[in-house]
Amino acid sequence: MPSPVIQARLYRVVLMVIFAFLWALQGSVWAQEISMLRGTVAFPDGTPVQEATVTATTICENGEAVYRLVKQATTTPEGTFSIPAFGGGCNQYRLTAGREADFWIETGDCVFCGGPNGTPPTVNLSAASAPETITIVLGQRGGAVDFRVWDAATARFIRAMLRIDHTPVEGKTFGSMEIATGKDGSPDRLLLPPGEYVASVLQYQCGTKEYWAAAPPQFSFEVTSGNKQDAQISADVRTIKSLKTYANPRGRKCQI
Repeated sequence: MPSPVIQARLYRVVLMVIFAFLWALQGSVWAQEISMLRGTVAFPDGTPVQEATVTATTICENGEAVYRLVKQATTTPEGTFSIPAFGGGCNQYRLTAGREADFWIETGDCVFCGGPNGTPPTVNLSAASAPETITIVLGQRGGAVDFRVWDAATARFIRAMLRIDHTPVEGKTFGSMEIATGKDGSPDRLLLPPGEYVASVLQYQCGTKEYWAAAPPQFSFEVTSGNKQDAQISADVRTIKSLKTYANPRGRKCQI
């Protein structure tokens, strides 16, 4: 009969084997419970898109709590992708895709397009059957624009907040977007559909303070398909009429 020491060691080995088996079994069940969102991204002509960014967005419910979750994946050379679902309470998924490397804009409602730019596919994981393979077709090719603001008073690029508006077109309604350059004046990039646009300087740097413009300086530019451009807005912060704010209670022009 084995000694008590040997019996104890054998007992520990048996426990470890049982624990490893249960852990593997639990992992297998867990893997089966996690659904995968799988699909392909293609250009309008049907060619698979490599290195596109696919975004899955869902609204989840946990009792009375409702929250929004997002996951992303990059497509393979064959244009395929797979994204693990979030789990319980998250059943309805909306998927979009885009490829900024060559200026292709994602599908979906574009605030600058004046109408739907494709129809983003939705997936419902509450059904008993496994989700079908998804196909996402990129909508249209746009242009990349780097925005910077040059201040003539200090002879450097400055931090600024900009509003980007699409020039109105008859019969269509367009939205707008607000962006900001870096603290060091570095550019902010947007991927935009082709068309005429106006950039307005809403907020600008005055020394160490941030001022708001009462009459924002504007800059017009055009976006063309497949092209990249630098939208450099030139201004002199000393000449901009300012709003009354905490940083500028009297609404005076910037003095440098």
